[in-house]
Amino acid sequence: MIPLASKYQVFCQAVSHKSFTEAAKVLHHSQSAVSQAVKAVEQEVGLTLVLRKKDGIELTSDGKKVYPYIQNICDVELALAHKTFEMEQLQGSIVRIGTFPTVSREALPTLMKQFKAEHPSVRFVLYQGEYTSIASMLQSGKVEIGFSHLGFCEEFEAVPLFRDPLAAVLPPEHSLAKQSEITLEQFSTEPLIILDEGKRSVIKDVFANVSLSPWLESRVYDCDTIMAMVERGLGVSLLYRSYLKDYTGPAVVLPIRERPERHVAITWKRGNMLPYATRKFMDHMADYYRTR
Repeated sequence: MIPLASKYQVFCQAVSHKSFTEAAKVLHHSQSAVSQAVKAVEQEVGLTLVLRKKDGIELTSDGKKVYPYIQNICDVELALAHKTFEMEQLQGSIVRIGTFPTVSREALPTLMKQFKAEHPSVRFVLYQGEYTSIASMLQSGKVEIGFSHLGFCEEFEAVPLFRDPLAAVLPPEHSLAKQSEITLEQFSTEPLIILDEGKRSVIKDVFANVSLSPWLESRVYDCDTIMAMVERGLGVSLLYRSYLKDYTGPAVVLPIRERPERHVAITWKRGNMLPYATRKFMDHMADYYRTR
């Protein structure tokens, strides 16, 4: 890293404090070292930049003209020092993430590609799971961060990222397939192929919140399998729009009148000091979704 006390930094401190003595205290230098640094800058530009007085210093007319350029040099030095520190901290780092299939498939590849373009030495390790198993991975330290539904993050720190609406998925010949939208009450009497979300389930809560008990035909972990089952008339399902956005198969996808959704968040263990690379990736994710 570039030391903060380069001759330009020393010069700026001296001018800011209007005193060699005060600048020396701030920089933990001797007064003579500050004076020598200021003189070195003057020699470099070939001008007298400060007027030395008994009660301190002040810029000369030439100094007032040159000072903004010296400040710019100081700003660039600090930016370079920060960037160098960042690169040192990120070198060879591993970001461990607990994630579920819809996020792994739709969001993470883009986010990781963008991040690695800036920080190519950072590696990612992804552990697939659902809300319950991801919470266990966070508690055990197997992962530093994990995706979850914001409503299930009571014991963790969390940053909300995006809202992911649920949609109804029906076989193409189903009697409800020609409607413009579906109600949860209509779906509660249909054989429901439910996405396995672990012990806590957004989809189950959606029905419970309106005092409905759905007909649970099957519980399946994989969205692709659910779609194949629906396409073959084995039941209906509720799936997230993040998964369905590129779907072009024969099943019919309809909005749900009650507009249920999950609020996807990135979570981490409360009180846990996250590695630098992990914090940077979290910032990248937050910026990405903030601008969408």
